[in-house]
Amino acid sequence: MIRDEKLDFWFEHDMNVMFVGRHGVGKTAMIKDCFKRHDLVMGETFLYFSASTLDPWVDLVGVPKERILDKVPDAFQILKELASIDLELAYEWVQKNWHLEGEGCKKVVSHALNRVDGLTYLDLVRPKAFAQAKVEALFFDEFNRSPKKVRNAVMECLQFKSINGKEFPNLKVVWAAINPEDEDEYDVEKIDPAQADRFHITVEVPYKPSATWFINRFGDRVAKAAISWWDELSEEEKKKVSPRRLEYALNAWEVKGDIRDVLPVSSNCTKLGQVLNTGPASEKVEEYFKSKDTTAARLFLSNENNYNSAIRYITDSETLMEFFLPLLNKEKLSVLMSNNDRACRFICARGGKYPHFQAVMKDILNANQNKKLVKRIRKALTENQVLASSFTGGAPSQPAPAHFNKTPALHQPWSQQVAQMKREQMDTTQQRMKLYQQIATNIPEKMGEADALATLELFDAIVGRCWTSTVGSNSMKLLINMVNHCVAQVAASTGKGWVDIVTTHGSTFRHLLEKIKEAGLANKLFTPPGGH
Repeated sequence: MIRDEKLDFWFEHDMNVMFVGRHGVGKTAMIKDCFKRHDLVMGETFLYFSASTLDPWVDLVGVPKERILDKVPDAFQILKELASIDLELAYEWVQKNWHLEGEGCKKVVSHALNRVDGLTYLDLVRPKAFAQAKVEALFFDEFNRSPKKVRNAVMECLQFKSINGKEFPNLKVVWAAINPEDEDEYDVEKIDPAQADRFHITVEVPYKPSATWFINRFGDRVAKAAISWWDELSEEEKKKVSPRRLEYALNAWEVKGDIRDVLPVSSNCTKLGQVLNTGPASEKVEEYFKSKDTTAARLFLSNENNYNSAIRYITDSETLMEFFLPLLNKEKLSVLMSNNDRACRFICARGGKYPHFQAVMKDILNANQNKKLVKRIRKALTENQVLASSFTGGAPSQPAPAHFNKTPALHQPWSQQVAQMKREQMDTTQQRMKLYQQIATNIPEKMGEADALATLELFDAIVGRCWTSTVGSNSMKLLINMVNHCVAQVAASTGKGWVDIVTTHGSTFRHLLEKIKEAGLANKLFTPPGGH
């Protein structure tokens, strides 16, 4: 929508403007609002005309009416009529009404009988607002639906601020609104170049709801929800649901009416009702991102309407993609890679970080259906050796053997030992290496899922503060072996494969995985098969 500042500037600088836009975009409301902002009163200081029904004579030029120059007074006409019956009746009327006697009375009657009207001619009687010359602005709606005579009259207003030579001293602007001439759906007349040239400004009004207007009318939440729904409609559906029709639907919704009575069935009214009640998808995305609630976010995205609304917003931000894309199933990720270049680049770049992404990329390569996408994935593999090593044709994976201690030095439960170590200081290298050695000495052969995950989380805290060179050095040579042991214990306890483990729990040992990859140990990482 055109900014109010633009409209105000054109009005304040006496510029004639022609607004071109499809039906229902709010041209009329926008123009009326501008005039009202400048304290104009409709019907007095600004006039609105529906040009398609306008009569050039009655509404603009004026209607002809007989005028008489120096017309005989009505009293003399009465005397003429009375005298035609009987002269005495005329004398009596003068005596009674004018209190004249004798010669005076006769002179008056004689003068009346000899009096005749002056010049008789036709003159134009103008509409009241024009006759008073208070008009400051004229607005002709649907200007290219008007008869040619109307457009000719308006041409004079545009250039000379007059109609039929009669000037209007206070007239500042003449504005008009038209529908596009190059679309077959409108029954309009072509504006000829001479008419169009009379307008200082010709401006295209976008075919979309005005956020400012809808927010002012319906409030921020409802307006944003409704506009987000409209933005997702196909171009064909948008033609059926004009911004004006969207307004009608919201009017019905406000009074608890059925929006299906207002909107075409094909426009997915159910989805509009949903977003009006829950708010726009963008708000839910921000809410889940701030709370880091992966369970609620995954459930939200499992709904197709929610997903279709949210994914455009998510893929506009790498930060949001980092949080939400790992929550999507393989089918959605595969389709997203095919349809969204930005998301595809992101998934390819993060394939080494998220095994879930790797699995999708492998499926696409194996299917070999989308040649363009396959080519893009292969290019990503050449640029990321850690990612390439997990694919067929890359460096072979040789998981390091598990390390554990059948006879740990300490005999208290491992869960208690891990809890105690998590409370230890990890600020210095010496403190971190002490904890590392304690784990290597006491990590048990058998662990349940909870203990194994707690150990990985402890490693994440330790390694996350270490230099990469330290992680890959002999001083921590058993790290990858112990990590593999923990992963194997989780897999044995749950039956989950690597993808499921990382998808569900990866956030708790993300730094650990990153350091392993940075240290060049990814090909030694144990990734149990299974899962999705």
